[in-house]
Amino acid sequence: MSSVGGSGVLSAVLWAGLLVMVGCLLVALLAECCEPPLGSALVMPMSRSAKLRRTGAVFFVIGSAFALCYALAGWKLLAGPSSACSTGADWGSERPRTWEYSLLPPQATCQYTSGHTQRLNPDWLASLTVELAIPALLAGIGFVLAWHRWRQERRAARPDDVPDGAPGDVAGDGPGDAGHPTAKQAGSGRTSPPDPG
Repeated sequence: MSSVGGSGVLSAVLWAGLLVMVGCLLVALLAECCEPPLGSALVMPMSRSAKLRRTGAVFFVIGSAFALCYALAGWKLLAGPSSACSTGADWGSERPRTWEYSLLPPQATCQYTSGHTQRLNPDWLASLTVELAIPALLAGIGFVLAWHRWRQERRAARPDDVPDGAPGDVAGDGPGDAGHPTAKQAGSGRTSPPDPG
């Protein structure tokens, strides 16, 4: 495994997979932004709710993969960047020193008391973390855009509220109240004169 990672074959495979994934996500994001009209063979009719579920599932899968990879590679840096090389072990007085650390990619240079230097994480793991961050960001943008349009559609489909004081809200104003006295009229004590004949 170390020979494959050191020769650059694994890095080339990872970058090729990244390019394919980013290309697909860019096409999907452009389709979500531009909304091409229906009728094309490449356009499938889909409701806003279905688009929201699809983009949410993609964002959850890619975001979870990025979070898992970053937690594996960067938990020592998150615990303490300046002491990442000595985190998780009891070194005593021979604690290695941490140089040139960065959070993205999660990487650092460890210098031991013997003078030997070594990278905190393998280069392929640090590269994989960055490669997963790009599609996770694109998937997050697509999910936010789909959620925004779904919310706008919900607001547009919501029936307008009837304002206070509108015709028909006051007792006695509706067509079904004709011939029936209101509460005010009933409590006044007045009676209508008898109908002659």
